[in-house]
Amino acid sequence: TGSASWLVLTMLTQVFGVRGEYGDLLIAPQLLKDEFDLEGRAGVTCPFAGKTITISYMNKRKLDFGSYAVKAVTCRGKAVAHDALASARIKIPRKFFHQSSNIELTIELDKPGGKSF
Repeated sequence: TGSASWLVLTMLTQVFGVRGEYGDLLIAPQLLKDEFDLEGRAGVTCPFAGKTITISYMNKRKLDFGSYAVKAVTCRGKAVAHDALASARIKIPRKFFHQSSNIELTIELDKPGGKSF
């Protein structure tokens, strides 16, 4: 139904914080600590730039929304260049998505200003 599709869109763009912005990928998660599994993981798979992307959030300290910042972004273990727009809001340029057909991003969340794991 229409309401179900709005729920899915809201979860993707607002809760998981995954959406396009002028061709780039904007990531701004608003996940609550209870939305992460026992290992501190939460993830979503969706289309972007003609590819299927998987985004996995790692929140090992199980911090709540408003208490975490994006500390690192990797794709299969390699650092991904991105622009930090705010503590928990980043942008990945669209050109990154032209380089690979298998996009699996890991977003490490931790305390703002703290050292990452």
